[in-house]
Amino acid sequence: MKILTTGLDAITIQFLETNGFVVEPEDIEDADDLVGWLSEDMYRAFVCELDETGLGLYISREVREKMIKIPIIGLACGRDDMTWSDQRALFLENGGDDLIRKPATTRELVASIRAAVRRFLGSQQDIISVEKSDVRFKVNLTTLVVSVNEQPIDLTARERMMLVRFLQSPGYVLTRQQLQDDLYHEAEAVELQERTIDSHVKRLRKKLRMISPGAAELICTIYGDGYVFAPH
Repeated sequence: MKILTTGLDAITIQFLETNGFVVEPEDIEDADDLVGWLSEDMYRAFVCELDETGLGLYISREVREKMIKIPIIGLACGRDDMTWSDQRALFLENGGDDLIRKPATTRELVASIRAAVRRFLGSQQDIISVEKSDVRFKVNLTTLVVSVNEQPIDLTARERMMLVRFLQSPGYVLTRQQLQDDLYHEAEAVELQERTIDSHVKRLRKKLRMISPGAAELICTIYGDGYVFAPH
C-alpha cells in the first residue's frame, strides 16, 4: 500500500515500511501543492505532521473541494489557544479522517491508517477474504499472514502487496505501471528493469501453484496491457 507523507521523521517512516507500507515522503508547501500530488491517484492515504509543516487544520478542505477521495491523517501536539477536542473536531469537520495527538506510538498511527483505508474501501476489518472458483484467499493485514485454502503461504512483502491489489480489484485489468506504482517508491522505480513486474507475477503464480493450481490460474495475463485477477 503506497502512502504519501510529509513532515514525518525517519524512524516513523521506517516503522511504516516494516508494516507493509510503501512510503513516499515529500515536501508539501500548501494545499494547492497537496492537491497536485493527490490528483495523480497514486496513493491510498496521506499522512501529515501538522506542526512541523505548518499546513494547519484546514489542509483537507481544498482536497475535498476537488472531490479527491483519499484518507487524510494528521499528527499534532496541540495548541494553547484551543482544547484538543476542539482541535480534533475542526480537523475532522474540514475533511480530515483522523487527528492523532503527539507523541503518538507508531502502532497507533499504523492502526489509524489501516482503519481509514478500510472505511474508504468499504471493509470492516484488517482481513481480506476472497473466494473464487473454489479457491479461498485470506490475507491478515495486521499479522501479514497469507493463506490459500487455509494453508499458509510464504510471500515476500511485494508479492503480498501484489496479491492484495489483485484481490481488491477482481475483473479489472491492472497495468504494469499501476502495479509498479503500488509496489515501489518513485526513486526505486527509476532503476527497475522493464519486466520486473512480470517477474513478480511469475514468482507469485509459482508459489500459489504449489498449494493450488487453480489459484495461480486466476491471475491472467492481458497481453500488451497487464494482468487481471478472476476475469468476468
